[in-house]
Amino acid sequence: MTDLFDYGVQQRMKTEAPLAARMRPRTLDEFVGQDEIVGPGRLLRRAIAADRLFSSIIFWGPPGTGKTTLAQIIANTTKSHFTSLNAVLAGIPDLRKVIAEAKERRKLHNLRTILFVDEVHRWNKAQQDALLPHVEDGTIILIGATTENPYFEVIGALVSRSRIFQLKALAEADMRRILLNALGDTERGYGGVEVRLDEAALAHLVNVAGGDARNALNALELAIETTAPDEAGAIHVTLDVAQESIQRRAVLYDKDGDAHYDTISAFIKSVRGSDPDAALYWLVRMLYAGESPRFILRRLLILAGEDIGLADPLGLVVANAAAQAFEFVGLPEGIYPIVEATLYLATAPKSNSAGAYFKAHQKVEAEGRVDVPQHLQDANRDADVFIFYNQLKMVPGMVIEPFYVYYKNNYASADNAAQGGGTAKHSNQTRHMVGNRIEVRKGGFDFSNETAWQFGQMGQAGACAGEQKCLHINAWATRNWIGYTAYDTMWKPRLAFNLDYASGDSRNATCAAAGGAACKTANTFENFFPTNHIHMGYMDIQAWKNMLSPSVNFQARPSARDHIELWYTNLNLANSKDCWYRASQGCYVFSNANNTKTHIGDEIDVTWTRMFADGKVAFQATYGTIFTGGYLTSTLNSQVNQHWGYVQLWMNF
Repeated sequence: MTDLFDYGVQQRMKTEAPLAARMRPRTLDEFVGQDEIVGPGRLLRRAIAADRLFSSIIFWGPPGTGKTTLAQIIANTTKSHFTSLNAVLAGIPDLRKVIAEAKERRKLHNLRTILFVDEVHRWNKAQQDALLPHVEDGTIILIGATTENPYFEVIGALVSRSRIFQLKALAEADMRRILLNALGDTERGYGGVEVRLDEAALAHLVNVAGGDARNALNALELAIETTAPDEAGAIHVTLDVAQESIQRRAVLYDKDGDAHYDTISAFIKSVRGSDPDAALYWLVRMLYAGESPRFILRRLLILAGEDIGLADPLGLVVANAAAQAFEFVGLPEGIYPIVEATLYLATAPKSNSAGAYFKAHQKVEAEGRVDVPQHLQDANRDADVFIFYNQLKMVPGMVIEPFYVYYKNNYASADNAAQGGGTAKHSNQTRHMVGNRIEVRKGGFDFSNETAWQFGQMGQAGACAGEQKCLHINAWATRNWIGYTAYDTMWKPRLAFNLDYASGDSRNATCAAAGGAACKTANTFENFFPTNHIHMGYMDIQAWKNMLSPSVNFQARPSARDHIELWYTNLNLANSKDCWYRASQGCYVFSNANNTKTHIGDEIDVTWTRMFADGKVAFQATYGTIFTGGYLTSTLNSQVNQHWGYVQLWMNF
């Protein structure tokens, strides 16, 4: 029950309340804006006018757009009992009191209760659950007001029993009408005071308020109340006064709300969509509203790996450098590296190939435990093998990789053949291999040298002239590259020179047929079963035999997806008495016992590669020719050149 003292206080509060509170519309006819919801003939307007709210409702929209005002209009219009709570201040005990009174009112007077809960999203799940059964049975009709998305911030059961009305930021025309109404209202506004509001000042208030009527009215009130009347008693509000009254636009941005996630989403999508202007706009929106620069930098680092990826690996470097620079510099100058990283990533090429990790992760989860395929397993488990391999980086731009391999088996001839280990001469082996690879890169220049030396002996008794270990091995091979790539020019051309050498011996046709004394040495590499294809570094030179081949290589990239390569190789034998070995490592052409020729021929190869789907699919075509040299002419009595070509399609999933 209100006594005379309370009534007096309420009347003083009405007259002393801020302009925005005094000018709050009392009827739908005074309400300005939101025509999509309460315009003539609209559903909500008809329901309010007829005092027949069909269900609970939730008003959702930015501050100052009329949510609380609409609730007050309903309170002024309805014959139902209207009560209100603020979710910031009220809890479950307050709600229980309202529910008990509503039940009593319904029982004694058959009067409905409308409960308005301002900032309803502030209630936690338990508090909202306490409201649910009473909305369900009609004890109360809920009117909720929230600035956050109710589909995320209000429990689903309550949303499903309510009608959602979304209010938008007020249009400029509506804002002007609200401010002019305040100037002309003699009862609640400044109609009884002579106020001259310049058009520029009015436009500034409307523009900076950003569709928030409360913000605009508060600024107008501040401008009028702090400006002294002139000699004629008029208060003149100029543009300067308006600018002082509302110095900064109120940006809708709550670090824990929808606007926060919507804005960062817009920022990331703009960078991902290669729109630097839009990315810069949303970046400013976040920083202007007070977002943490570290949060933005973390998102840029994620984007650099997720969306730029291998299309421009420097994107991750730039983003990380920006984060480090910001920690070192701080605000306000730390904005520069953030902007630089944003613009770099927005203009960089895009690739999401790093996301393939998650596909592989799904496959691993689906498969469970799977054994390693046999052809990928360690091939040395059935023999005594020791391998030493190390990589040294003592000087920037230089890599040194020494290696040593020891291999021994005691297989008999039949055992060795059963294991795919070769012939009888490959049984009972004791062998060593020592090697090293050096690679140097400086700017566009690169150089590499790989050398391997193999020594030992092998062979079962009776396999070669009755000796238990008839084949003594002493062989070495080397590969040398020197090249230059013009990274800063069109097509990024590369020119390289190469020299391959592998020692040879006298294992010619006569030796192979007779099994004579010359067969007891091997100055070429013999099959290193089962470790023949252990790659130390990048090459497989320990499988080479009898070659001396200088070559020239030219490569270019006409486009991001095309690669062309041209090879010229001068093919020679290191030893004219030894075989000419090809890729199978077996004897391709046996040398004559009296052969003195070493020039096999000149080989030219041309290769074109076209890549698709970010390099996951590639088409390659190659054509090659060997122009016959003196060795082939002497050995095969033929001068016919050899030609070949192939096409292949690569797919990498």
